[in-house]
Amino acid sequence: MIIDYKEKRLVVFADTHGAHRKLPIVETDIAIHLGDACTFGNNVQLNDFLDWFSNYPAKYKLFVAGNHELQWELEPDEFLELFPQNI
Repeated sequence: MIIDYKEKRLVVFADTHGAHRKLPIVETDIAIHLGDACTFGNNVQLNDFLDWFSNYPAKYKLFVAGNHELQWELEPDEFLELFPQNI
């Protein structure tokens, strides 16, 4: 979903489950991923997503863990260490 409001653009997506590289790239002010970047705690998918998202053309990038980010529930400290500084 792309929202333009008062000269700001917001891109919101969720439930990519490892298929994030198929999404169109939209230059934006704020990008928000609302969870399920991976499937059932798949670290390969999550790390690939974080690499992709850290390079997404947005000034601000926010990530909300979904129910498939099992790492958040099982090892929250290690989960947070995976995130680049710009997310």
